Amino acid sequence: MGSYNIDVNTAKNRMTLRLEGQLDTSEVEAVIDAMADGAQDLDDGWGLINDISAFKPAAEDAETSLKEGGNRGGPTRYGYRRPRYR
Repeated sequence: MGSYNIDVNTAKNRMTLRLEGQLDTSEVEAVIDAMADGAQDLDDGWGLINDISAFKPAAEDAETSLKEGGNRGGPTRYGYRRPRYR
């Protein structure tokens, strides 16, 4: 079992997502729904900080599902591409 935490900061127009452990399919769906809900509180061009350093995908399609779910939230300042981390 894994866990996730989503923090939406409307003042900074930013969402922070932290994934830990292995998420099963139902947990991935819950993350996607929570991200889409949180994105509704943000303006177009919002930023995403994604901490997956402790995430271990359980299913091959989990990463694809998470990316597609992120796109449901609307455009971020990075568009629909993966941001570059420095």
